[in-house]
Amino acid sequence: MQRKELIAELFPGGVDPLWCPLLTHYIVRHGRVAVDRRRIAAQMRTLAPYVRQFLLAGSTGDGWSLDPQQFDELLTFAAHEAYWTPDARFLVGALAPSTQEVLRRAQAIRTHLGDARVRGFAGVAVCPPVGANVSQHAIHDHYVRVSRAMGMPLAVYQLPQVTGCRIEPETFAAITAECPGIYLFKDSSGTDEIARTGSGLDGIVAVRGAEGNYFEALKPAGGPYDGLLLSTANFIAYSLRTLVDMVSAGERELAARLSGKLTRLVARLFEIAKACPSGNAFSNVSRAVDHLLAHGAYWSRVEPPMLQDGSRLPAEVLAEVAAVFEREEGIPEQGYFLHRYVGLE
Repeated sequence: MQRKELIAELFPGGVDPLWCPLLTHYIVRHGRVAVDRRRIAAQMRTLAPYVRQFLLAGSTGDGWSLDPQQFDELLTFAAHEAYWTPDARFLVGALAPSTQEVLRRAQAIRTHLGDARVRGFAGVAVCPPVGANVSQHAIHDHYVRVSRAMGMPLAVYQLPQVTGCRIEPETFAAITAECPGIYLFKDSSGTDEIARTGSGLDGIVAVRGAEGNYFEALKPAGGPYDGLLLSTANFIAYSLRTLVDMVSAGERELAARLSGKLTRLVARLFEIAKACPSGNAFSNVSRAVDHLLAHGAYWSRVEPPMLQDGSRLPAEVLAEVAAVFEREEGIPEQGYFLHRYVGLE
């Protein structure tokens, strides 16, 4: 199947410019840290008016650190079609240090989603192997092997901050030439090298994962990307939707102004998150602001959100994030998460 046909099959209404790498929420169940499906569903309902494309188990969703049971719980959530709106589409991250470990995760994804042909499932996101000394030849072989073994649509995920290595443009072109199942490229490096060269991107959807300068990244504004796949879509989805709509409508001045405001806000929040002793900055910032939106004016009366390892986001970090967000965006009086909310378990 050609990429154009594959994309049309996966996205009958077209690929939207905005994606969200959804948070994974946690709860202690039977003495262990488990995935809180009810909490994820509640957040998704608030995002649905603005975002219809998601990445589960990405970096923001703790994809690198989920234990096998947590990963299976998240896949069980993904396989439950009642959680998804009819037009929602989602990728699942198979993030692991080696090719063999990626294939093990891919097999779990296939078991839960691929063979069952779950509505909305749009494939698997895969990073290069982890290691500063990983060669371009090894990266090429990694993707070819994974693509052939999975038999599922594939997204290439450039994340040198975690993997320690980088896919070079020539390598990317060789990979995409050999693997027709690759239809999407996400680059969180911040250098945008592959997108700017255009090497290997013919027929492939390119989305930016690095925060900041959102307006300048998009093709209608002269940038190299078809869309944005951003951790901050977990909490500024309305603003990002407004921005991409402005860009599409040619309202460049307004879009540039909004982009600048969001860039400054996000930079300040990420600076605060550096004080967190565990977790990653993408997840911690999103989790902190989502807590404010979930509980509204009563956020400080609710225990800070749980991290993947069972620890809690530091209360002082949460308070500092709240002070900034209240000043710049405002915290709603009533949050979206009601404890009487009845979700699907």
